[in-house]
Amino acid sequence: MPNMALEGSLPPALSDFLAAGAAPIYMTLGSWMPKDLEQQRASVQLFTDAARQAGCRAIIQSSSAAQCGFESCAQFLYIAAAPHHAIFPHCALVVHHGGAGTTQAAALAGRPSVVIAHISEQEHWGAELQRIGVAGKPARRRRVCAKTLARQICQVRDTPAMAARASAVAAPMRCENGVIEAVTLIGRHLAGLDGAVPGDYINDSQVS
Repeated sequence: MPNMALEGSLPPALSDFLAAGAAPIYMTLGSWMPKDLEQQRASVQLFTDAARQAGCRAIIQSSSAAQCGFESCAQFLYIAAAPHHAIFPHCALVVHHGGAGTTQAAALAGRPSVVIAHISEQEHWGAELQRIGVAGKPARRRRVCAKTLARQICQVRDTPAMAARASAVAAPMRCENGVIEAVTLIGRHLAGLDGAVPGDYINDSQVS
């Protein structure tokens, strides 16, 4: 993706954590992480407890982890943000909310997912990841607890076929130009409506 360079590289603390042990899991709710400190604390506690029960090292994304009473250690690294394209390939799997951008980033990195959906759109992407064999059944945020989340993490982590499938899915994604493909499909649709030719709408030089 052309904007990857703008998203930055891994900060030293993150690189050091990766080098200190087995591949961690990455846990994020993206923009759906609550801003209210008490609610954010509950979400971070859910992630921390689930990772502990699953026996995983974890990178947990939280803008206010320290204010919520969490400190990084050998097993857990709490960070405010990280460039997904740079960190996801180093992780065993990604626990996320099923947002379109994070779903795409996890799939492009060739990593399986555990999805905790908040709304129907996120349930859709979680179900799509399950359909193509790179995630289990999506969980719903209002129902999930640390025990069930830990079980899902273990299921994905301990299924080598799912990791292999994720790698296989990523390979063709890296070779496609999503903008041109989308424009082509839209053009075909419009051509069916008014008889226009798809090339009438755009050419490669306009999206390069």
